[in-house]
Amino acid sequence: MLLRSMVSMFIPRLVKDRRLPFTSTARDPIYSKANVAYLLNSYQQIKDGQFVEKTIEELEQMAK
Repeated sequence: MLLRSMVSMFIPRLVKDRRLPFTSTARDPIYSKANVAYLLNSYQQIKDGQFVEKTIEELEQMAK
């Protein structure tokens, strides 16, 4: 199918339905249950003061 044909089918359907004529099934892995739980745990640690703050220079020194 040519691009011109696809566009001529897509645009009218988009305008008529006022939405994309397909559904997206791709899921973003950043929002998996495991990642969300890890982020919530990290956030709680920060709130509780259980973190170490370093500058870039300090981190570069540690890497040597």
